[in-house]
Amino acid sequence: MGIDINLRAIEATPQTFDRFGAVVTTEGCNPVFESPEFDFFGRLASTSFGECVAFGMVVARPGPMVSMVFERHRNTPELIAPLTGTVAVVLGEKGDAPPDDSGFSAFIVKPGRALIIAPGVWHFAPLASSSTVSILIGFREGTPNDDVEVHNLEEERGVRFQVSVPAGGDGAQ
Repeated sequence: MGIDINLRAIEATPQTFDRFGAVVTTEGCNPVFESPEFDFFGRLASTSFGECVAFGMVVARPGPMVSMVFERHRNTPELIAPLTGTVAVVLGEKGDAPPDDSGFSAFIVKPGRALIIAPGVWHFAPLASSSTVSILIGFREGTPNDDVEVHNLEEERGVRFQVSVPAGGDGAQ
């Protein structure tokens, strides 16, 4: 039997997430343009995808808050933007192989925020615990075919990450 490692998810903010990429949020920012109909916030974050960007959708179904499979894109950032609910995302620090167990963190991402995961950061599909959540995904066209490396840490190390979300974390427990 393997080892379950408990990760307490924390809210993804520009400060808590900076070693993994960037958080796109309007919190603490002033609109570039304001009108009665809408506010426009420009350049909340930036990254280079290098070429055509493809957008897709992950539909995460509620289930156990466990991560054991991780992937990375050596050359491509990835956008993760939950549209219909809160998700948890488990990330491992950049490296040629998945980091040791202490190099993993879990983050809560609410609708209205997005993550830009830096190239080389280990991650997998977002987790939803209490309802189905649609998540917008964006990366360089062709990334799933030519820039993905996958490791199953349960098979390789006997490790699974059990994610807990604190009370009030919206949607987790």
